[in-house]
Amino acid sequence: MIPSIEAARAINFHRKDAIVVSTSSALRDWNAVSDRRELDVDLTDCMDRAPGVGLGLSLAQPDKQVLVLDCDATLRTDLAAFATIGESKTSNLVHFVFEDLSNVSTEGFPVEGQNNIDLQPMALGAGYLELTVLAM
Repeated sequence: MIPSIEAARAINFHRKDAIVVSTSSALRDWNAVSDRRELDVDLTDCMDRAPGVGLGLSLAQPDKQVLVLDCDATLRTDLAAFATIGESKTSNLVHFVFEDLSNVSTEGFPVEGQNNIDLQPMALGAGYLELTVLAM
């Protein structure tokens, strides 16, 4: 298991000039490590919209790399994001999904079916170009 703060540190180390859109529990870890805050987009009041905001930025600025730091619990509230991103075939967007084991992103409330949904085949089926799963 990789602690989410360590994943955030690794992403920050490799980000260069990428725009980073973060939300939920991933936002908490990202805020602790980001050294380019002027390139960060923090979504605190619309936590399930990070994929859409990231996609919009990647389409509007095709010369910039866009990283989305998302959380599995909030992503489950907008699964259509997979289809929208997959259909776009954008090559400058990387979507990271952090596992929220403590349900921080939903204020402690468990998400129905959270442990029964496999996001990997959903993303690939929706047209994601590449997918790598890391145990966190």
